[in-house]
Amino acid sequence: MTTSASGIPVVNITTPVGPKGVSNNPLTDYNVGTSGVVIANNGVPAQTQIAGWVQGNPFIGNNPAQRILFQVTGGNVSQLLGPSEIAGHAAPLVVANPAGIACSGCGFVNVPRVTLSTGLPSFDADGSVAGFNVTQGHIDVGTGGLSAQSSPVDLITRAMTINGQIWAQSIHAVAGANEVDLASGRVTPQAGAGAAPQFAIDVHALGGMYGNGAVRLIGTEAGVGVRDTGSINSLTGDIQLSANGDVTIEAPGRMQAAGDVHVSGTNLNSAGHVVAAGALGVTAMQGVTNSGTLAAGSDVNLAAQEIGNTGRIGAGVKLDTAGAAPASPNGSGSGSVVANPNATGHSDTDNGATAKITQPGSLTINATRLTSSGQLHAGTDVRLDVANAALDNGRVDAANALTIHASQALSNRNATLAAGGPLTL
Repeated sequence: MTTSASGIPVVNITTPVGPKGVSNNPLTDYNVGTSGVVIANNGVPAQTQIAGWVQGNPFIGNNPAQRILFQVTGGNVSQLLGPSEIAGHAAPLVVANPAGIACSGCGFVNVPRVTLSTGLPSFDADGSVAGFNVTQGHIDVGTGGLSAQSSPVDLITRAMTINGQIWAQSIHAVAGANEVDLASGRVTPQAGAGAAPQFAIDVHALGGMYGNGAVRLIGTEAGVGVRDTGSINSLTGDIQLSANGDVTIEAPGRMQAAGDVHVSGTNLNSAGHVVAAGALGVTAMQGVTNSGTLAAGSDVNLAAQEIGNTGRIGAGVKLDTAGAAPASPNGSGSGSVVANPNATGHSDTDNGATAKITQPGSLTINATRLTSSGQLHAGTDVRLDVANAALDNGRVDAANALTIHASQALSNRNATLAAGGPLTL
């Protein structure tokens, strides 16, 4: 490591090898201070954003790296507290440290793809990184956050905690003890080292994951869930979240996508907001418990053994303000969603914004048991396929057809069932 004329540390990476131009850099420790670091992939002097002009790297010459790997083996957590900028030719950057990675205020400049992993890298015959063998380690994004707005970000680790905001072109997070194949995306669970973590992915109240495109979150470890008390957002794409444990959205937690949202896990427990401008799909091996808002601009499909709703579930919801959650027809009353089936105006929302309930969208629920004292609403059809349904003190609105197929028992004391078209019980 050297220092630029402006005092910023400069890492002269190793000579790239193989047909894919991989620069493999074994390191005892790797840390980035608040002033940042320049990763020299330039054979001649180059201008950088954070350090001004830097000298050429004698190991590069006319052969810049196409991929850069830092393998950290010293047993200490890597502290990434400032920006990392690649000088010269842009190249994907991989930082792999089984001891863990802490990022707070870290950023990436001239890095077309960022991969942070606590796994041991595996290699193809040409020397490029084929995947990771993860058995341990933790990625902690602190309050300073992670900034990579123009780059996809991969987080591959046993567990991760998000206390700050992640901004990226897209986010792909895989948590658990796994063999991860990068080319195919295949994730193969395996035995971990030591005790299992409490959560695979834990987004705290001040934390957030913001992808301009797709956000894909995977937790594979049996019984280890995902918790969101902050914000998970896809600004232009979809969110896919799957866990081999419970998915918990605690108030004021929010999950929101400009496209579709798909959630799968053992149980979904939501007291926050899950909102999709497209479709919303939830699949739970056991149960869904909602005391918050589940809403979509088009269809909503829920499938579980047991579903309990004291909150708001709506399909065909058009929001006038980003993130606004639909509320009751009169702006009050526990557990309501939106307006009546024939509404063409606006209904109040819990943050003072407004929500139109005029666009097509069907609500389909498949469950052994459904209990709802809240409201279920759809811009077109509502279909409930259940063995037992308890809709007491609740409301079900369908702008078109309402079909309730309860093969064993249906209770609707003090409930309101409203349909703009056929109503079938």
